[in-house]
Amino acid sequence: MRQGVMPAKSRRSFLDSAPRYRAIIVVTILVAPILGAIWLHRWFVTQDGSIYLYNAHIILESLKSNSPFQDYYSVQRAPLPYWGAYVLLGALMSIFSERIADHVMASIASVGFLASILWLRHRVAGWQRVTLITPFAILVSINLLWLLGLYNFLLGACCYVAALGFWWSGRDNFGPGRAMLMSVLLVAGYLCHPVTSVLTAGALIILCLVTPGAGWRRAGWTLVSLLPAIVLTVFYGSLIPGGGETSVRWTGLADPLSIRQWLIYLRAADITPIAHAGPTLFFSRTISGWSHLPAVSTWAVLGLILLSISGFLNRRTAEAGDSRERRGFWFAAVLLGICGLFGPTDFGQDSGGFLRQRLLVIALATAVPVLAARRRPVPLDRPKRAGPANLLAKLGFGALLAGCVIQLATLWGYADASDQMATEFMQAKPYAGTGQRVAVLIIEPESDYEPKPLLHVSNLFGIGTGNVIWNNYAPALYYFPVQFRNASDRTLFYARGIPDFEQQEISQQDLEDWEDLLSEIEGRIDRLVVWGRNPQLDEINSEWFDDAPVFESEHVRVFMHTRPEAGDHGGAEQP
Repeated sequence: MRQGVMPAKSRRSFLDSAPRYRAIIVVTILVAPILGAIWLHRWFVTQDGSIYLYNAHIILESLKSNSPFQDYYSVQRAPLPYWGAYVLLGALMSIFSERIADHVMASIASVGFLASILWLRHRVAGWQRVTLITPFAILVSINLLWLLGLYNFLLGACCYVAALGFWWSGRDNFGPGRAMLMSVLLVAGYLCHPVTSVLTAGALIILCLVTPGAGWRRAGWTLVSLLPAIVLTVFYGSLIPGGGETSVRWTGLADPLSIRQWLIYLRAADITPIAHAGPTLFFSRTISGWSHLPAVSTWAVLGLILLSISGFLNRRTAEAGDSRERRGFWFAAVLLGICGLFGPTDFGQDSGGFLRQRLLVIALATAVPVLAARRRPVPLDRPKRAGPANLLAKLGFGALLAGCVIQLATLWGYADASDQMATEFMQAKPYAGTGQRVAVLIIEPESDYEPKPLLHVSNLFGIGTGNVIWNNYAPALYYFPVQFRNASDRTLFYARGIPDFEQQEISQQDLEDWEDLLSEIEGRIDRLVVWGRNPQLDEINSEWFDDAPVFESEHVRVFMHTRPEAGDHGGAEQP
C-alpha cells in the first residue's frame, strides 16, 4: 500500500459516515438558536401554552381532596384525544416549576418534532443528502402552530412521524408483535390529537397499498393495529354535540369562482409567517413584495422547487427500485398538501381552527423522508460530476438556508418581545391575590407578530394561587379534560367571552358589548386585571371596581371589586 493512500475499506467507511457528520453539524448549528430562544428568555411563552399549564395544574389539584377549583371545574376521566399534553405537562409540573415545564414542552413541540422528522428520513433514505433538507425540516418544525401553542397537535404530529417510521422499519416482517406495538403508538397518537390520529391511519393505509412487497400479511396486520385507535375515534365522535353534525366552512373564500380569491385563500394556509414583517435579511422585503408571500415562504418554495428538479434529474436506473418503494410517501404528502391548500378551514366553530395549516404541517413532514433522497451512495469507482442536478441541489439548499436564517431571526425577535411583555405582566400576579375569581382585559399592545404572547398568559395567575381565571376558554370545549361545572359559565366566558381589544381605539359597539357583559359577570369577578389604557373602558369598569388600582405599572393595573366581601374567597391579602 502506498504511503498516504487510504485503503478502499477505510475509504468506504469514511465516505459512509461523512453525510452523518455533516448532518449532525448542520442540525446542531441550526437548532442552537431555537433552544436559545426558548431557554435564554425566562418568559418565552406561546399563545396558548399558558392555558395548557393552568389546566394541567387544575387536573393535578383535582387529585387532592381539598382542591380550590372543585366548585368551578370538573375533570373528565374518559379517554379523550386531548389528554396527551396534559399528562406530559402534569408529570413535568410534578417535578419542575411551571416555567421549566413549559420550556420543556416548547422544546419537545419544536426540536422534538424536528428530531422525529429527521429520524424518519434516516429510516427511509439513510444519511445520504440529509444536510440538504435539514433547513427545510427546521422550517417545518418552527411553524406558526408552534408559537400559537398548539401542543396537543404537535405531540400528535410527533406520534404520526414515529408511527410511519416504525411501520417502515418492519414493513417486510409485519406480524402480531409489531402490530401490538403499533397499536400502542397509535393510541398514544389518538390521546394527543384526533386530526393526527386520523391522518396516521390514512397515511399507513396509503403506504400499505403502494409500497411493494409483503402482500396481504402486512396489510392485514396493519389494519389490526389500527383497530384500537378506530374504536377510540368512534367513541370521540359520539361526544360531539348535536349528534356529530359538523359544518364545513371555507372561511375567507368569498367567491369560489374567482381565481384571485383562490390565490388569497391559498396564501392564508401558509405555516411559516410568525411576524407581520420579517427582518430585512436576504432581500426579504423585496422578495416578499415580488412574490406576495412572506420572505420565508418564498425562499422555502424556491428551495423545494430546485430540490425537486434536482431529484428528478438525478434519478438513475440503480435507484429506480428505491423510488418505487418510497412512492407511498409522495402520494400521502401530495394528497395531504392538496387538502391543506384547497380544503375547508374548519368543521365548525367548536371543532378547532387552523385545520389547513395542520394538514400542511403533516404533508410537509411526510415529504421530508423522500425529498432529494438517494438511498445508495455513489460508488467509489464513479467519478464525481458537478452536473446541473448537483448545482440545483446546492442552490436549493442555499434558498432553504436563507429562509431558515430569516425564520430564526424572527423567532428571536418574538422571544424578546414575549419576554419583555410577560415580565411586566407577571409583576401583577401577587396582587391578584389567592382564591380569587379573576378576569383580564387586554388592549393589545403594538406587536409585529401573528401569535399573541399576552393573550392567555393571565392563566398563570391561577397556578399556585387557587385563583379561577375566567379567560381560560378550554373548559368550555367538550373535547378538553377540564370542564366547567356550571353550564352558564360556558355561555358567559366562552360563547360571549371576555374580549381582547386589538386596537387602542375601541369602537362604541365594542364598549357597549363589554358593558352589557360586565353587568352580568361582575358578581363572579373579584379582581379585574387590565393591560393597556382607555378612558372609556376605565369609566365602564369604575361602575363595579375601585377607581384606584391595588397595583399599577406602565401597562398593567389590578382593580378590586367594590363590594365589601371581595376578599372573602380565600384571603386575597396584599403582598
